[in-house]
This record gives sequence, C-alpha cells and structure tokens, in this order.
Amino acid sequence: MCKAVPFVVTFSLALSLMLVGCNPTSAPSRAGSKLSEGASPLSEDAMPGRAFHWTYDGMWEKHFIPTGGDVDSMQGNSFASGKVAIVRSYLWYLPRLVDVPFDWDMAAIPSYEGTVTVDWSSSMVGVMNSSAHPREAVVVAHALATSPELLALWGNVPALESLQPGFFEALENRYPDVDLQVAVDSLEYLGFLSHTAIMPNHPTAYARFDDLRDLMSARGDIDIDVEIDQLESDLRAIFME
Repeated sequence: MCKAVPFVVTFSLALSLMLVGCNPTSAPSRAGSKLSEGASPLSEDAMPGRAFHWTYDGMWEKHFIPTGGDVDSMQGNSFASGKVAIVRSYLWYLPRLVDVPFDWDMAAIPSYEGTVTVDWSSSMVGVMNSSAHPREAVVVAHALATSPELLALWGNVPALESLQPGFFEALENRYPDVDLQVAVDSLEYLGFLSHTAIMPNHPTAYARFDDLRDLMSARGDIDIDVEIDQLESDLRAIFME
C-alpha cells in the first residue's frame, strides 16, 4: 500500500509482523505442515526456503527491507513512518493508517510463479467448555462476532457471507479513497489455510520460527543455510513432543 509519500523513502518493502517470506505469515505453517509429513521444504530450492533467503538478502544485502533495528526506529509502524514505500499486510492494519500525513492505496500482491495466492489471518471469538454460563456466553460471543461496528474496527472480513457486504460498505465509508475492491476480489484466491492452522504443536513451533525471524532481523552476519538446517532439525523434534 502506498502513494505520494512526501518523505525520503529509504526502503521499498516492509513485511508486517516482521515475519519471513514472500507470503510471510503463511510460510511457517506451510513449511511446518510439510515437515510434519516428513518432507524437507526449507531447502533453498523449496518455496519456504527461498522465502527465507529472499527476505534475509532483502534486509542485509540489497537493503530494500528494513531490519529489526530499522523497524524499531520507526516505532514499529514502518509504513506509517513515511520511510517505506510498500507494506505487505492485512485489512486489520488499516486503522493504523488513519492519520498518516500522506495518500496511500491498496493493490494486489504479484503472483508467485504464475500462481495468485492470498494469505490470510483468522481470528475467532470462542466460549470455553468450562464456562459456568455457556448459553449466555454464546449469546455474547455471537454479538461480538457479528457486530458491524466491531468488525469494521477489527478489519476482519466476517466469515458469514451475509455480513460481508455491510462490512465492506463500512470500510468504504471509513476509507473512501482506497480501492477496497482489491480486498473483495482477493476472496476468490484464498489458496491456503490461515497461518494459525495446520502446524503440529503450534505454539512451540511458531515460537521457534519467531526465534529465527528475530535473529535474521537483528544480525547480518549469520549463515542463513546453517540456521535453516537447525530450524528444520528443531522443528522435527518439536513435532514429536
């Protein structure tokens, strides 16, 4: 997303959440899924492996992706700082752009090897089975998950198709100059499950991905192949826990 940035743009691309890959947040889950099936998807020849290399090179060799230190200097919101030309993010990022002092817009991410893929993040409102008042809790959860006002604030496209037209209408009223049709059309290209799905032992495995993300963004002198091999070894052990 970007247009007419009236500052010195020092980077071309920022990856929201500082996660890795061409589709940053989905690469870990896809790699984790393949690893749990016995495959080796983290090699430089496989898509997730290439994503790690592409991201690391972008930070430390080609310098078009901000490092962790760069992002910290931008108060964690690199695109809104005016020093980044494009951010790859989700609709829930839009509220962070309400008061930025420049014009911006939305565009589709280019296809990868001829395939159009829309990565997506899921959120849910649930009720614990230990709730002392499950019926009342379900009523509240439903009200939260279907509230047009809250959905617009969260920026999460409702799973119920009947709520989607109202959701996008609310976003259009909030962001009248943004091409939200890009988001509407993207619903036809949800090629993978959410990054929160698939991977076994998800919290521990995802934390291990985060460790490598932090290392990649903090240091420009690591051997990325060695770190990827160690990641794969650690993940196989984590999946067996």
